[in-house]
Amino acid sequence: MIAAGVGIVVVHRERVLARQDQLRAAAPDQLAEEPQDVAESPGVSFTPADPTEYVGRYYSDEIDTTYEIKLTGSSLKITRPRYDPTDLTPLALDKFKISNFSVVLTLATVQFSRDAGGKINGFRMDDVSGGNRLTNFPFIRRP
Repeated sequence: MIAAGVGIVVVHRERVLARQDQLRAAAPDQLAEEPQDVAESPGVSFTPADPTEYVGRYYSDEIDTTYEIKLTGSSLKITRPRYDPTDLTPLALDKFKISNFSVVLTLATVQFSRDAGGKINGFRMDDVSGGNRLTNFPFIRRP
């Protein structure tokens, strides 16, 4: 069952896998092994080369809201109106984990996307808690 007001966007798996292959070819030394089960991956030691490139405002037209990624010290956090900031824990190149984002979204991944020039242009959020409430839920980077 899908929570009320939550949309699902399906992205072709082949396209996602092709992009992952491109990233692996471009920066193989920056990629960590991708965990099979995010919930059971206690100590992934990947650190983004430049965390400031993720900082910015990201908008979802499906829920008409903007989330902001901020750098606090050396930690990236996702912020949204009326909620405490949530840590983005790096898993691999452009992929992060968030825990306890909301009552219904207790564990999720955030996968950033890049344009042809390599600039981050958005992210997709996936529920990996087992509830499957979100799949490839898109946010577009705003100026």
